[in-house]
Amino acid sequence: MKYIYIKVVQIILIFFNMLFLSPINSQELKKDMQDDSKHLHNHEESGSHTHKGIIPAGLMIPHSMSVGKWMVDFQSMNMNMNQVMMGKNRVDPLYLLLVNQYNTTVVTGSSDHSSHTTASSYALTPTQVIPVLQYNSYKYMSVPEAMFMQMNMASLMYQATEKFNIMFMLPYLSNTMRMFSSNYETSFMKTSGVGDISVTGSYKILEGKNNLAFQFGVSLPTGSTDLENYMPLMGKTRSPYNMQTGSGTYSAIPSISYNYLIGVWTFGSLIQGTFRSAKNDNAYKFGNIYISSIWIGRNITQNFSLYVRGSAQKWENITGSDPKLDYRMDPQNDPARQGGIRYDGLIGITINLWSDLNVALEGGVPVYQHLNGPMVGTTQIFNFKVNKTL
Repeated sequence: MKYIYIKVVQIILIFFNMLFLSPINSQELKKDMQDDSKHLHNHEESGSHTHKGIIPAGLMIPHSMSVGKWMVDFQSMNMNMNQVMMGKNRVDPLYLLLVNQYNTTVVTGSSDHSSHTTASSYALTPTQVIPVLQYNSYKYMSVPEAMFMQMNMASLMYQATEKFNIMFMLPYLSNTMRMFSSNYETSFMKTSGVGDISVTGSYKILEGKNNLAFQFGVSLPTGSTDLENYMPLMGKTRSPYNMQTGSGTYSAIPSISYNYLIGVWTFGSLIQGTFRSAKNDNAYKFGNIYISSIWIGRNITQNFSLYVRGSAQKWENITGSDPKLDYRMDPQNDPARQGGIRYDGLIGITINLWSDLNVALEGGVPVYQHLNGPMVGTTQIFNFKVNKTL
């Protein structure tokens, strides 16, 4: 972990050296950007889209295009989680299991003592200190140790009018979790499949130096809530809430995004919510999600930009419960242990390969998280996006 933090610091220092100390000639860049603006204007008249500031790899914000144009977009969002947390503290998974824990502070004396006492009661040699079985306060049959989540999203966007476009998004989720059971056996749960398809409309309120847009989306219950896995001591059982690929309910996804452009700089922000409509067929409803993000970026060259982004997320506990998920078996089955708050810091780049093909990628780590655990906490984040105008 220390090595990871050192590498993060090195990356940050390199980034800010490029961001603020780059030897780029501002006058030359300004001239080049003016030339590009004329070039892009000519392309706009012929149907190509123009860029309106920096859009981070981990966000789904509609691009500005010419009327009647289509854009295809692929986005991959990845999270690595390898620490069990309760609140803001890490927890050893061993102490969450339904097993007897060894208490090495309890010892036995000579044969005429009828009960165990502590080592401070009388002097004993080290060989007389023995483990005594003692139950812990948590009694789960298995607990998560680590998890890797990946969501690949294919999107298709159409610019219907100068101010309005519509976007269709098809996600595919892959989840892998390492579990630790009370028989001291390590096992893996894996789920994958199509997630909840969503449709989003975006309306531009302001465009130019100030870019303001309102989006409203609806997700459809196309993902599964019935996926199963085989687990030691439990046999074939339904996978926990966070391993399912769908929510099983319709959800509203409103958001508002703002970009301010000044010279080679972009200042951006996004506020987004996900609001669940009702309980699904398995008698529960995922909690609402609230996301806010701000970023600042700079064009280093005509086709290459760097940015830093801060993100805050809050997700609520589950309402109701799936009757096939026993919370005594696994803390992930407990509806009251699903919520949390996380703040992330990320560094990213965007690359314009040519006029209608763009690539963006970013990586980061949580700077703070508080989870209604025990549950696995995030340790690394990596997002990738590529889009092309047709």
